[in-house]
Amino acid sequence: MNIHPDRLAETFLPSLPPCYIISGDETLLVNEAADAIRSAAKQQGFIEREVFYAKEKDFDWSPVLQALNSMSLFSEKKIIEIHSSKSNLSADDFLQYWQRPNADMVVLVLVEKLDKSTLKTKWFTALEKISQFVQIWPLDGAQLNRWLSQRAKRQGLQLDNRCIQILQERTEGNLLASAQELEKLQLLFGNDAITPEKLLDAISDSTRYDIFKLAEPLLIGNARNALKILSGLLEEGTAETMILWALTKELRILDSASEALSQGQQVSGALTRQGVWDKRQPAYQQALKRLNRKSIYQLLRAAQQIDLSIKGLGPKNSTVALERLCLAFAGNGAG
Repeated sequence: MNIHPDRLAETFLPSLPPCYIISGDETLLVNEAADAIRSAAKQQGFIEREVFYAKEKDFDWSPVLQALNSMSLFSEKKIIEIHSSKSNLSADDFLQYWQRPNADMVVLVLVEKLDKSTLKTKWFTALEKISQFVQIWPLDGAQLNRWLSQRAKRQGLQLDNRCIQILQERTEGNLLASAQELEKLQLLFGNDAITPEKLLDAISDSTRYDIFKLAEPLLIGNARNALKILSGLLEEGTAETMILWALTKELRILDSASEALSQGQQVSGALTRQGVWDKRQPAYQQALKRLNRKSIYQLLRAAQQIDLSIKGLGPKNSTVALERLCLAFAGNGAG
């Protein structure tokens, strides 16, 4: 059955269907739909999760089928996540599984955008009969405007139509960039009304460039350059909440990529799903060689403490704490 992403929650009760297929090239919307399904599955007792990448030509489905037909040691229900190319989903072994699916499994398939001809194939017709098919389309024009307005409202932001239009123009329809800008605005203004003048100042090209410029030396381990940029940002009056937001965003990307690595997945695929462009991936790969999951977790904990300090709820000097976090991120000192 074809289901619109906005109505995805309607498929969660009374119980999850045996399979979900999410198709599309809009990374943010695909990830958020997948997150919603994972969360619903966990709430219904599908505690374990296994991830497979079926994008290579002549992919061997044996490990997937073994996972689908096996029970866990503690008899917990499981969600099987498959990142696949459309060509591999036509495999007979995989299609035959659906004649007698395992009731203790929910399968989540993520695949590129499927064209009209693919939607008419026998293999897709067979899968659609037992699946909820979530088709993600790019947003433009009025759709993008409505998406921005709804997302801003959910975050408690007070943005009028002029602000929404400015934000849409500045991010050029990039949903990931739009979501990041809304996060920054929430940090800066909370529930206060935001005028177009305040908005333009907050998302000015120079400020945005300088903040994101801090990430590169941190990722490649250049502590001296990172501290130099941090000092410049503070001297210019850049809000500490903005700087911390940028640092935390990079750490969360690394945390997700590190988790994927621990499960034997390819780091490039994990970074792509987080919206990291190919040309920026080498810097993240350098950081992942230097930082393990434990150290990334410690850095995220340190960032939480800095957030409290910025708000006046922690004992540390927030500026000094930001410097220490940058040093630890770059691999020189403790957070």
